[in-house]
Amino acid sequence: MRLHHALPVAGQKHNRYCGPAALAALTGLNTGEAAAMLRDITGKRAIMGTSSDAMIEALGRCGMRVQHEEEYYPHSSMTLRNWLRDFYKGQLILMIAMNHWWAMHDGFFVDSFNKLPTPIKDVHNPKSQVHKIYFLV
Repeated sequence: MRLHHALPVAGQKHNRYCGPAALAALTGLNTGEAAAMLRDITGKRAIMGTSSDAMIEALGRCGMRVQHEEEYYPHSSMTLRNWLRDFYKGQLILMIAMNHWWAMHDGFFVDSFNKLPTPIKDVHNPKSQVHKIYFLV
């Protein structure tokens, strides 16, 4: 398994928000297909914010499942920088940090700002508070 890019594909619909970007990075869908799946799940006309339940259902439709999850917020002030330094071992994860979805695997991440797999060392906003982490298989 590797992270896919979340770049717009010429001639196809796309979505610029973090939920579809993370879903696209994990599944190989383009962001337009990921947003369409999330719209089907949620019944919303537009995807501009994605719930955990919708993301987990979408991953399930793509053949992925959550092995286990860790919740930090509001009981901890764990930052993205600290979690990556102390706990990240290259696992395939979906993370929520400061209401923003991130996909990570093998030392790389993809989100709506970095649409190509980018080294973890270049993560933007490392002081973001980690809310929840889903370990995927």
